[in-house]
Amino acid sequence: MTVASVLAPPDPPAEAAPAPVPAPTAAPPVPGPVLPDVLVNLLSAAGMAGIVPVSLDQVPPDQRPATFAWKYGQVFGGIREVSIIDNRALAELTETYVEVLKKSCPGEFRSSLGPVEQLREITLRVGEAACILPERTTEFRHVYYINRARIFTTFIHESDTAGKAMAEKARDQLAAVIRQVATAAR
Repeated sequence: MTVASVLAPPDPPAEAAPAPVPAPTAAPPVPGPVLPDVLVNLLSAAGMAGIVPVSLDQVPPDQRPATFAWKYGQVFGGIREVSIIDNRALAELTETYVEVLKKSCPGEFRSSLGPVEQLREITLRVGEAACILPERTTEFRHVYYINRARIFTTFIHESDTAGKAMAEKARDQLAAVIRQVATAAR
């Protein structure tokens, strides 16, 4: 007796039905984009539990509206961080950001910016804008801040008119949490 004969399955009886072929197993789910834990915790603290990460892989890196993106109900959210190597202040950075947004709007554009707030750890500002076209209005709500390391951060919440209140609430609650964190004693 050889090792091969011991390991080989026995021959089926001549009239036995062929062995059933196992059903194919489903492919494992493709994991979606993952948001950093610190971002998820910040958004959750701002009342945005249940966000769904959005992949921006199909968008060329230089054209992405955000570094990380998510859906919150009917609102598209995102965050972008840029290192600032010159001495521009937050007021100039936010005005430049709004000007770029204005140039991308083929319709009527409206915007407003809140006051610049100097907090313990950051300088913060909120803003809003709308791009009004005959067929659709896109609402933008932003939280901007720059930290001592000169990292300019923009949180974006964008929706159509129906989601405007939700985008506004997301912005306001996020700004409140950021203010709280930025002024907490260490």
